[in-house]
Amino acid sequence: MRLSQETPDASLKKAITSRYVLAVTLMGVLATISLTILFLALKGSQHTAYIVNISGKQRMLSQLLALDAHRYYQVSGEDSDTFYRQNLRQSILDNAAQMIAANEQLSSGHFESGYQVELSPIIYDMYFGQTQLYQRVKEYAGLARSIAESTQPMKIAAALDQMNVLSDDLLSDLNRLVDQYQLEGEQKLQFVTVLEVIAWFIAIITLLLEVIFIFQPLRREVLKLSDEKSQFYAELERQILLKTERLQKANQQLSALAMHDPLTGLKNRLTLERDLEMTLRQCHENKSPFAILMLDIDWFKKVNDNYGHDIGDVVLKQVAKILTASVRQGDAVYRIGGEEFIIILNRLSYRDASHIARKILLRFEQHEFDIDGHQFHNTLSGGLYHSSILKLLSVKDALKAVDNALYESKQQGRNRITEVSKRLHDAIRPSGPAFTRILFEDLRFDRPRKVDADILTLLGVSREQLVSGEVALKSLVHPDDFDVIESIPTDCSETAPFVTTLRMLPQGGGVIIVRLEAYRVGNRLQVLLQDSTRLASAVGDDLLLHNFNAMMENTNDYIYFKDRNHVFTAASKTLVELTSVDSREELIGKIDYQVFERAYADEYYKLEKQVFSGEIEVARDLQPTLDNEGNKGWVDNRKYPIRNEEGEIIGLFGIARIISDIQYRAENGE
Repeated sequence: MRLSQETPDASLKKAITSRYVLAVTLMGVLATISLTILFLALKGSQHTAYIVNISGKQRMLSQLLALDAHRYYQVSGEDSDTFYRQNLRQSILDNAAQMIAANEQLSSGHFESGYQVELSPIIYDMYFGQTQLYQRVKEYAGLARSIAESTQPMKIAAALDQMNVLSDDLLSDLNRLVDQYQLEGEQKLQFVTVLEVIAWFIAIITLLLEVIFIFQPLRREVLKLSDEKSQFYAELERQILLKTERLQKANQQLSALAMHDPLTGLKNRLTLERDLEMTLRQCHENKSPFAILMLDIDWFKKVNDNYGHDIGDVVLKQVAKILTASVRQGDAVYRIGGEEFIIILNRLSYRDASHIARKILLRFEQHEFDIDGHQFHNTLSGGLYHSSILKLLSVKDALKAVDNALYESKQQGRNRITEVSKRLHDAIRPSGPAFTRILFEDLRFDRPRKVDADILTLLGVSREQLVSGEVALKSLVHPDDFDVIESIPTDCSETAPFVTTLRMLPQGGGVIIVRLEAYRVGNRLQVLLQDSTRLASAVGDDLLLHNFNAMMENTNDYIYFKDRNHVFTAASKTLVELTSVDSREELIGKIDYQVFERAYADEYYKLEKQVFSGEIEVARDLQPTLDNEGNKGWVDNRKYPIRNEEGEIIGLFGIARIISDIQYRAENGE
């Protein structure tokens, strides 16, 4: 049945239309007036942040010039014009030019972006009155430039002395300048706030008037029609009920689609987590055994690359059919993404689960894919978990365990099933903060007598393997760090232990850095090991940096800090561009081996050892890199020691700058 609504009479139409147009017009006029007022108010304050940023940059440049000038003086007596000294000279000249440019813009009110502002009397007086900030900045930058352009140590020293005299007062006045710019910006924003309140008040009054003179009369007119519409709404309600029933059926169909993979028709990950949670609950309450089999198609990317994604999709569909045909009626098969599949095998023994897993592996290996004239074979790798081997209480732990077993299969050569065992599960758990103790037969590092049980957590080997000699502890030490264990003194004691960091190679793969503490116990050597990433801590109050937070947020340089355990404690947001993490927060608490390729991390660690040992003051390394467009460049990475008041090295300060391949070759005469 089609609904028909009686058309209101012409007078009612006219009344509704005229009142509606009037209300909208008033609101439009009010909005236009408010926007115009706010635009005019904001126009004068829109450049405040930009000006504050330039003045802050000028302040920062003064410190960079002082730092680079001191460094340049230290190398001024060298005979050759080294790359390092050339780099320092260019840095001083560039920073001095930027400082002078900022000084000209701020003191004149003429900015490079094309707009002009009028200086307030206070700021004008700071530049050209008694403070004479304009002339002092030029003088300061000129002294820095003269240092860079001079090759005579005595002239450099004289200019550096003048810079030192000017530096503290200049920094203080530049800081007052930034504060004044910020204060004036806040005053402008306060004026804008007052205008906003006025505009809000006018809007409220206008709305009240509209309610009284427009909407109330309109409401009375509309109510006259309510009785005439009762039959219409009754019929409308009946049709809505019919459509609701249809909508419920459609939602059920959509829900079914949402719970299944559209390509293969298998259940998806959303369904997996729900079903697996129920399976875990039944296992806990009813002691019902079950297994989880996670499978991944080996080298599936090559299938897509060699034959195309269309054939890859056909392969996935055929895999789904093979898996479904290989399991029992009560089992469930899921596609959890890409070329990964999971099977939940319900109510079966460990032996039967292992048999089914290997049957699937063999069937897939023997299956020939014949698609669009292409014939090929492929294999699967898998991880198998059974509830009788290891008790896991959460979906997350179960999926993590079977995923790690799958990863082990990939590492061992693919086309195999790795079963989750307690040993494998314990080996992948992160180490805790407690020390792992090792007692050696004598004062050497190669004959362990007693080992704590948690060595398995730290290095993936059991204490029995180490004590029996099945696994040599030295084989788990990074080859470049043998010199560290060989340098352990025989006279170290519990009150004066030998403390250092050491790279270890766990049997599960990768590289970790441990804190090593060694001391003599009679005629034996006691060693304590601890994962340094669990000890990561900020350098703290021992380090004082001006504008530290602002520098970390706003710099375009790649700046970072590390503690004495080689762990990142702070970093600029731009540094993540060179690492495998996505944010600065992810980087904190990690070591180089967790965010760089091992070859890079080995080089970085080698340089850091030299700095932490006090062997050198500055470590420098050039590493090749590629930008997003594939252009070759170089990371100029420099590391400096951070010392406390007693002179002890407590951390590391690093700066990594990017230079182009052209610049690198030009500076090295290639």
